[in-house]
Amino acid sequence: MLTAWAGGDGRRSSGLQQETMSSRISFRHFSGSGPLSIYWHDGPYGDAVEAVKGRGVAWLAPNGELLGVEFDDVARAADAQTLELPNGDVVTVRVKKGKVTVRQRHRARRTSAA
Repeated sequence: MLTAWAGGDGRRSSGLQQETMSSRISFRHFSGSGPLSIYWHDGPYGDAVEAVKGRGVAWLAPNGELLGVEFDDVARAADAQTLELPNGDVVTVRVKKGKVTVRQRHRARRTSAA
């Protein structure tokens, strides 16, 4: 789980508290809502792929690892959205009074035996 507070002007996040792998949150809200991005790896990212379910996009590595996501329109006051991604991962974001919580669920990765 990852928690962050949106900055006073809403353009950047500050006060980041992390409980999982290192990530960066960007919440660019204007007039109460806007796109919210979460990045787990530094770029470059290449082409984005549309989410299977939900409104947003994801950046995936060639091996299917999740590099980052962007939710299209998230309300700053309160919101809850989920993206189901083509690689089977699910990312959920919840916002309450500018506080952002992110949960990521990985699909079961198959291993191949030689």
